[in-house]
Amino acid sequence: MKLFIAVIIATTVIGGFVGAELMDSSFSITGAVGGGVGTAAILLGLGAFFDAQERKRKEKSLPAEMRAVFDRMLGKNTSSRQQHPKPAPRQQTQHTAPPAKKDSGNPQELYLSTTSGLISVQLMPKYSSPKEAFGALMTNKRASGYLFGFHDSLLQRLDLYDPSNKNDSVKLMEKSYKNLFGEQAGYALFSSTLHSQDDPVFVEGRMNGGNEIVQYLEEKVPPLGLGRILILGIET
Repeated sequence: MKLFIAVIIATTVIGGFVGAELMDSSFSITGAVGGGVGTAAILLGLGAFFDAQERKRKEKSLPAEMRAVFDRMLGKNTSSRQQHPKPAPRQQTQHTAPPAKKDSGNPQELYLSTTSGLISVQLMPKYSSPKEAFGALMTNKRASGYLFGFHDSLLQRLDLYDPSNKNDSVKLMEKSYKNLFGEQAGYALFSSTLHSQDDPVFVEGRMNGGNEIVQYLEEKVPPLGLGRILILGIET
C-alpha cells in the first residue's frame, strides 16, 4: 500500500511538471491530477486482472470432480461454478460420502465417517474404492504412514484418545481400516503399520497425514497428500 501511494504521488508531481511544460507555466494542476488519476486507474486495473488470473489458476488446480466433492464437504454451493452441471454419479458408496456433521451425537461414528469420506476422495481419481489401493499402501511406507497419521491425528482432535485406555483407541482405528479396505485387508494393513513406527519414511508420511487433518479442521484446506503419493508419485 505504501508503494502504491508513493507511485501515485510521484506520477502526480511528474504530471504537474509535464503539464506545466506544455502549458508554459510553473506547475499544472490539471497535469498533476491527470497523471495521478491515470496511474491509479492503470494500477488498479492490473491488480484486478492478475487477481482474476490467480483465482482461475486456483480453480483449475483440482480436478472438477474432486473440487465438487470438497465443496460439498465445506458446505459451499457449486451451482455458481457450473452453469451446466454434469449429471450426478450413478450411485455413491459409503466411502465417497462426505463426512458427518460435527454435531453428530456419536463421536465414534463421526470419526469413522470422516476418515472414510476424506480418504476415499483422495484416492478417487485412480481407485474407485479404497480396497483397490490396498496393495499400493502395503508396499508404500510413506503412503501407509500418511494414512496412519491421518487416523491418529483425527482421533486426538475428536478427543477419542484416552492414554489410560489405549486399547479402545487402537480398536477404533482398526475398525476404520476394516471399513475402508475390508475385514482381512484392513486388519493386515493396520497390523503392518504398528510394526513400521520406527521407519523414517513411514514417520515422514505420518507427520504429513497428521498435519493435513489439522489444516482441514482448522482452515478447511482439503487434504490431498495421499493422492499425491499414490497417484502422482510425489513425496510430500
